[in-house]
Amino acid sequence: MYTDMCERDVYRWQLDYTMPVIIRDFSAIPQDRLTWRPAAMTRCAAHIFGHMAVKERVHIGGFLAGVRDIPDKYSVFHSLTHCDPTEKQVLDAMGSRKELIAYWNQVRAQTHAYLDSITDAILKEVPQKTILPRGDPNRENPAREWFVMTIKHQNMAGGEIHMIRRILESGR
Repeated sequence: MYTDMCERDVYRWQLDYTMPVIIRDFSAIPQDRLTWRPAAMTRCAAHIFGHMAVKERVHIGGFLAGVRDIPDKYSVFHSLTHCDPTEKQVLDAMGSRKELIAYWNQVRAQTHAYLDSITDAILKEVPQKTILPRGDPNRENPAREWFVMTIKHQNMAGGEIHMIRRILESGR
């Protein structure tokens, strides 16, 4: 089925397949619950969504010379391990749900532009040259590694938003 898809098309499809689902889940969470944390030491939906957009831009932006175009107000979404933003910080950075979704759409457009600008050879899987028996072939090709990481990250974070939505809908 996918034999006629090039590497870039596969990445584009994987990224685009999940985006509408994640936006749907994020949009279904009531506005007053976007900063609700389902448990201690967990993130809120607004922070997760903002983090997804910012990290995708960081990952893909790393391959575009001079790209440091993440708005300062979104810096609160950049790291999850070194900061635990307050509800006010998240709300101030988010602005509105619509604005944050628009930013992610802008980031995705830049990701597509990057995909359109490179060749399939740039994303080619390279066998790992280490003695590890089960090495990761993506490690030898940073461009490929960042796309694989971005896709995995979007799926994991999207799952967190979906979980928050389901908890809120179940009334727990």
